[in-house]
Amino acid sequence: MAPDPVYFELSWAILSTIGLINVVIGIIVIGITSLSGLSLLPVIVSGASAIANGLCYYAFYTTHATHRRVAASAVADLCWLIQEAGLSFYSYQILIRILPRQRRLLFMAVFWFIVVGLSVAKLMILGNRCLELAAGDNSRQRLISHLHIGYFVGIALVEAWSAFFLLRIFAAGHRNSETVFHRTNIFRELSRSTEVRVAALGLIGITRAVTYSFQTTAQSATSAAGQLDRFVTTLECMFPVIMMIDIISSNLSRVTTHHQGRAKASLTRPQFGRSSSGARALSSHTSLRSPHDVERHSFALLERQAAGAAGAGVGVGAAAGGGGRAGSTAGVGVGVAVDDKPIMPAAKVIENV
Repeated sequence: MAPDPVYFELSWAILSTIGLINVVIGIIVIGITSLSGLSLLPVIVSGASAIANGLCYYAFYTTHATHRRVAASAVADLCWLIQEAGLSFYSYQILIRILPRQRRLLFMAVFWFIVVGLSVAKLMILGNRCLELAAGDNSRQRLISHLHIGYFVGIALVEAWSAFFLLRIFAAGHRNSETVFHRTNIFRELSRSTEVRVAALGLIGITRAVTYSFQTTAQSATSAAGQLDRFVTTLECMFPVIMMIDIISSNLSRVTTHHQGRAKASLTRPQFGRSSSGARALSSHTSLRSPHDVERHSFALLERQAAGAAGAGVGVGAAAGGGGRAGSTAGVGVGVAVDDKPIMPAAKVIENV
């Protein structure tokens, strides 16, 4: 009997290690930001990835007792389901807070219909793999491959469904805002958008559905198509890093916006008891002479901004003091109105969750 292959000579060990590292990074990100559903999701899917890929080695590459290998295979399939379907719940948590009621109900109905379908397919894969390992042959490999194709098509559909709504919000926001893409910084604008970053997962899901259709052996990359599928699997394992970058950048945007707001407030706040030169500087900056003038000027300015924003289709949010401020973009997200209903930017959802 040939000895078991060395663990770190196989790609499953590398993929499992990537998952473990992502778990550590995810915990650090939670410490930097806060504990929430969005910040916890990368840790959960990365942990599931680490367990699944490690147990894949134990189930399919070792000569341990059959019942132990069958149990390892079953747990691995469950963890793969958590990892692969769980990635889509990042955009799900964003969209259910952004979309208006009718669109949200439509999105959730289709989303959960597809998730239930692909979960059933994964459970059928789990059962057939256990039976195959117990029998010690490859008689069910063809059926397992067909089930996998249906499973990955479901993954691709649910990710494409989420990407459709995310990109629609992104396009509507830039169409209604004053932000204009310049040829020199279009990549920067796209990379700073939460919608585009999260929608990129749809490309991975679609590619995985195509590459796995050429798989002919159980958990072995023995052909060019199998190696391409292993490459896309690696991208899937790395995607939680994109999520954590998105969380960090959105929180950084919030802090930057907060400091900019305080700086503007300090410039426009009326101050008394200053020297004549300071008073002249303040007067030249605001063109006003009393706090009442400041209030009237600010209210009139906000009315003009609100009227211009309403004509352009941009949502206007009411401020706590009775005034308001026009919705604007901060690079990572855009505030827009779809069907005359205001939509919160995706980046703002990440800040608030």
